[in-house]
Amino acid sequence: MAIGGSNNTLTDNVISHNGFCGIILSGTNNTLTGNEISDNFRNFVIDGGSYEDFDHTIDTTNTVEGKPLYYVKNINDRVFDSSTNAGVFYAINCDNITIKDLTLAKNNEEGILFWNTHNSRIENVAVSECLSGIQLNSSSNNTITDNNVSQNVGGIMLVESSNITITNNTLIDNFYCGIYLGADVTKVYNNNFINNNIQVYCEGGSSNFFNLDKPLGGNYWSDWTGPDDDKDGFVDSPYVFVGGQDDLPWTVQDGWITPQVRIEQLITKVLSLNLQQGISNSLDSKLDAVKKALEDVNENNDGAAINALGAFINAVNAQRGGKISEEDADALIEMAQQIIDLLTNG
Repeated sequence: MAIGGSNNTLTDNVISHNGFCGIILSGTNNTLTGNEISDNFRNFVIDGGSYEDFDHTIDTTNTVEGKPLYYVKNINDRVFDSSTNAGVFYAINCDNITIKDLTLAKNNEEGILFWNTHNSRIENVAVSECLSGIQLNSSSNNTITDNNVSQNVGGIMLVESSNITITNNTLIDNFYCGIYLGADVTKVYNNNFINNNIQVYCEGGSSNFFNLDKPLGGNYWSDWTGPDDDKDGFVDSPYVFVGGQDDLPWTVQDGWITPQVRIEQLITKVLSLNLQQGISNSLDSKLDAVKKALEDVNENNDGAAINALGAFINAVNAQRGGKISEEDADALIEMAQQIIDLLTNG
């Protein structure tokens, strides 16, 4: 069903089994309520290239494949998690939002779309069989992490965006590409690229980079896994693609999931929070103790590392809700606990 023009209302329809689209919106200021959209080639599509094209009123009484259609505008400082049960998520002109812990519906134009949305996060989302799994357009300072993006036409698509961090995602069997980068100053590291037709296509210029220094390194590429003659866990030559290269490609999937690498990520996370110097120094000293214990190859110091991580968790909890926000405290403690689990389980 195509809705063209402006100021239209579509209410309480069952829209299914169309060979092209369930609903395709063009124009502006259209209103959707109570529509059930399912089993179409593309359930929900917006045809547009400017903010006005996305200026619609669409509430969660609309569903895609039985899940609420989330379409939020001008929202700041919110977390949308598994309690939403969202099937598709559009964030228009938002700031500091988090979308996490979702399994999205199939057969949509985008699983998640950010339009002019900044300082936000997409985390632990599974999206498959859409035209774009995750798309950011005219958005900046966002993080895409720990997501599973599979069997879409394009996995993660960045258009006219900047300062994006893409890390710890698995991109698998996407028909066109795993990631398309029409973006600048983007960091893409510690991701698994598995059997995408084109793993990465980059048109964003030379300011994007695809690896950090050791031990964090770059990404895992299923078509570039050796040789590793020096046995350092990285392929001996870069992985080169259109628009860029990864100088430290991992030889195995999830190769960065080691205590040594995760402690570096935790240190980076603490630095990114710009905490007061005294608090930052206290946390850093505890993480330095963990690093030293892990670096001592002549001794089994896992117990000492675990104790130092416990002290770190206690120090974070002491500042929870004060100098460290509840959300940041949860993130720091989760990362520390993951390292403890790795050390405990060998």
